[in-house]
Amino acid sequence: MRHHCVIGILLAALTFVGSAQGSAPGPWQTFLIPDGKTVYDIVNHVTWLADMNLPGKDKFRFDFPLCDGSSTEPDPCIWASGSMNYNSAEAWVTALNNYDNGNGYLGHKNWQLPTAPFKDPGCAEKGPPDNSFGFGCDAGALGFLYHTALGFRAPNTAVPIPPNMVGPFRNFQPYPYWSHSPGGGLSCNIANFNFANGAQGGGCQTDFLYVLPMIEGEILGLPIPGGTNKLHVNPDGKTVYDPETNVTWLADANLAAHETFGLPRCKTAPDTTPCVARDGSMNYASATQFIINMNAYNGGAGYLGQTNWDLPSVDARCPTYGCGGDRNPMGNLYYDQHLYHDQLNFPAGTPVVPVPDIAVGPFHHLLPFPYWSCLADTIQDACEAGGPNPPPGPPAEWAFSFGTGFLGTSRLAGDHFVAVYYVGCDLPDQERCLGAPPYVLPAIAEKGGPVYNIPGTVTEESTITLTNVTGSVCLRAGYCTNAAGIVTAAAGNTTAPGQTSYFIEHQPDGSDLEFNYGALLISIEGVGQRQVFPAVKANGLNSILPPTSLTASAPTFRELGFQKFSVQDAQIRFIVADTNYADNSGDFLLTLQTPSATDSANTTETVTQVVGP
Repeated sequence: MRHHCVIGILLAALTFVGSAQGSAPGPWQTFLIPDGKTVYDIVNHVTWLADMNLPGKDKFRFDFPLCDGSSTEPDPCIWASGSMNYNSAEAWVTALNNYDNGNGYLGHKNWQLPTAPFKDPGCAEKGPPDNSFGFGCDAGALGFLYHTALGFRAPNTAVPIPPNMVGPFRNFQPYPYWSHSPGGGLSCNIANFNFANGAQGGGCQTDFLYVLPMIEGEILGLPIPGGTNKLHVNPDGKTVYDPETNVTWLADANLAAHETFGLPRCKTAPDTTPCVARDGSMNYASATQFIINMNAYNGGAGYLGQTNWDLPSVDARCPTYGCGGDRNPMGNLYYDQHLYHDQLNFPAGTPVVPVPDIAVGPFHHLLPFPYWSCLADTIQDACEAGGPNPPPGPPAEWAFSFGTGFLGTSRLAGDHFVAVYYVGCDLPDQERCLGAPPYVLPAIAEKGGPVYNIPGTVTEESTITLTNVTGSVCLRAGYCTNAAGIVTAAAGNTTAPGQTSYFIEHQPDGSDLEFNYGALLISIEGVGQRQVFPAVKANGLNSILPPTSLTASAPTFRELGFQKFSVQDAQIRFIVADTNYADNSGDFLLTLQTPSATDSANTTETVTQVVGP
């Protein structure tokens, strides 16, 4: 079950607001209330720091020494960028709570690291200890921000990197790049090199990283100027030769952002077929296929006339920082070749290009990198000891990336960023703290979204009132609909705006009902489903511009079309009507307003809302 739980009463009013998922934040104002230096999460009842990299400020490094990546590095320490290992993250949170002579930062002494549970049904993968990880993890605090509150869709980055030049290279991404070498540890691990900080590591093949193709040797056979081991740019400017490692690199460090060699753009992650994200990142299977297609380009002549492009190698035995040369050709570029402030190398901990400081919803200084998270059953719980990787596995904690939406485990020595919150609400208007939470019903959720467990007896005469529905969902068939299933936008030879298409579904009571594709359904466990909004003229039927804002009033379940029934401890949920959910997008946003439900005797039923399937 999900861990966003509230106690309420069933439903006097529901507001449905559509939100498109993509590269821009969704309707975050529905979930998050900014208040200067903090942001209140009204669903999980926690208050975040609006600054998502407070340790990156000298004043709030709290006299921690700077990390340097050496074998004698102090611990705890903080990199100049603000990242740190897990031990340092715990120590920094303690210092934040002791700030201002023990009064705590902003007057609070209960700041904590964000949490994520051991098991999350939204996650795409399971690890050897049966923990959940990968894409789709939204039961944790950071996953909720990325997926639901800010409206991103994996593997899209929260902060795109603009075009750039780094020496002779262009479009470098300050993020890990794939190698073709095993990464050690789990069988799924592939070694990678991180151009955000110069660290060498390994990651599961399902994560999304970038690709920098290379060829061993100097491909054009041109004489290299004597007396130098520095980078040599070939005459066309499309390749760069490093004589120190005898490797020719593609000068475009993110070619896949604009040339995929026939691979489709990923619509979501994980994806079962090779694809490339809009920002150029991809999983390992896609990276290997990208290289194969690159070598087969132009009728087999290969890209730039070369047929032996490859991913670079990385020696997994290298230390985390400072490894270059033949053992790590990408590390050689970072440490020994690129220009940095008139030096011939980057110091460890420095991104190859700066990250834009843009607002992401109500947050600032949010970075498209992994952030530390700790193990706990719920978002409001304190961090548990032991972490998500119990013995005999190495000690580890969670790390969630705002670069891709991927939740993974990270060994405690890893360096990640730190965001914090405290449980509770300190808004000046305390009534805003008590507002009932919204819930997003994604169009891809085959089992539906919110579940209402109603103790007591519910019948067809029980009352439920719905008001104001705004937005649309988009289906695999290529069209978008409002909550009545009436097409609002269409692409190609699909159903035209103002029209509907339907399917027939058998119900538990023995009946067969028609549902419009994309319509909002209400389901009562063991009883059946009914369409909430009818396809009528008032809701846009036969209109060339159907409304995306609908209103309706249904005083009883009977008026929604349910026949006579009586259910004890009923379960009610909402579902987007469809028969294939894999490629759907968008969602309906359900906001409870003064929740209540009454039976035929007008008694009030108290319910527990458990968010999620």
